[in-house]
Amino acid sequence: MNDIILYKSDKGEVYARLQSKTVQYFSGDSSRTVFPQGINVLFYNKDLTDKANLTARYAINYTATSNVVYLRDSVRIINFNSKDTIYCKDLYWNQDEKKVYSHKPIRRYNEGGESFGDGMVSNEQFDSVTVIRPHGKENFSDEE
Repeated sequence: MNDIILYKSDKGEVYARLQSKTVQYFSGDSSRTVFPQGINVLFYNKDLTDKANLTARYAINYTATSNVVYLRDSVRIINFNSKDTIYCKDLYWNQDEKKVYSHKPIRRYNEGGESFGDGMVSNEQFDSVTVIRPHGKENFSDEE
C-alpha cells in the first residue's frame, strides 16, 4: 500500500497519527508490518494540538510476537511542549506498555544545550524522558 495514514486511539481519544509512503504486510508465523520508506508519527495533546513528532527512515512492527515497533536509521523525536529534540540510531516503541526506549547512544538538544547518553526510556507521549547514563556538555544561562 502507498501513502497511508493511520490513527491511534485509546478509549475513543486520538493520540497519534502515523504517516508513511509505503507499508508492506506479511502474514504467517512471522507476521509483521514493514514501513521500508520510514514513518512520521505525530502525537497529540488531549486538545489535539501537536505534542511530539517521531520520525525514522525504517520501521517494522512485529505483530506475530508482540505489539512492538522497531525504528532505525535517523530516528528523531521532537517534543514541542518541552522543546527537546532527541536523535538516536534505533528505538523500540512498545505500544502495549505505551513506552519507547533505546539502548544505543543518544544525542539530546534542549534549551539548556546539548547532552549525550547511552540510551533513553520514555512514555510514548514523551512526557517523562529518562536518559540512561547521561554525559557530555550542557550550556546554561546565567539569567534567573
